[in-house]
Amino acid sequence: MAVGALVAALVVAIGTTISVTGPWYYALNLPDYAPDGRLFALGWTAVYGLTAIAGATAWRASPAREGDLLIAALGLTGFLNIGWSYLFFHFQAPGWALFECLFLLPSALALLAQAARFSRAGALLLLPYLGWVSFAAWFTWDVVRLNPGM
Repeated sequence: MAVGALVAALVVAIGTTISVTGPWYYALNLPDYAPDGRLFALGWTAVYGLTAIAGATAWRASPAREGDLLIAALGLTGFLNIGWSYLFFHFQAPGWALFECLFLLPSALALLAQAARFSRAGALLLLPYLGWVSFAAWFTWDVVRLNPGM
């Protein structure tokens, strides 16, 4: 459980440092429902906390070898999340971030399915994560649509 918390904290720390909104973000044509930049950090922090608890809960309920697959799915999804933040905010490339969502969304679904095999509570705790990733994909789609050429 301590390893999961450490990994989640690391992902949050990395995500926070590269998910900096600034003049570029606020100069974009944003959809009406666009959250304030600070909400991204708060949202990701809360969702990652729940995701870490979900991963630990499901991992503890799983047989050893199958738990390794769960941790791999958790790691892959965390990596893809960092990738989305890096592409969208650091590289200022919403189009590439949208493309990356083609991998992030299935990864989130696979993580939820893997957790559900071992722990109903773990799977339920992943629902906010799936919702947040879905929101990020929809938001990215709209940013790309409203800012042709990005």
